[in-house]
Amino acid sequence: MVFQRKSFIEIVIKNLTKRENLPPEERVFGSLGATAFAVMNGAHIVRTHDVQGNGRVFNNFRYNQRLQGCLKVLTGLLM
Repeated sequence: MVFQRKSFIEIVIKNLTKRENLPPEERVFGSLGATAFAVMNGAHIVRTHDVQGNGRVFNNFRYNQRLQGCLKVLTGLLM
């Protein structure tokens, strides 16, 4: 998946915020959100220029998955 500050992200942000002509650096959070959505839906490869930000998104998602797995195990033990 590739979402890096693309114009479609500008269109989505513009529709939500009513702001015009967003420079690429102001689209980074939209790109990160698109990456998070892709990873949550099974993407295994993400091409990015914002390695640090996307790495954090990916690592947080994987951490959350492990945490949910632990909670399921604990819940099963308590029942």
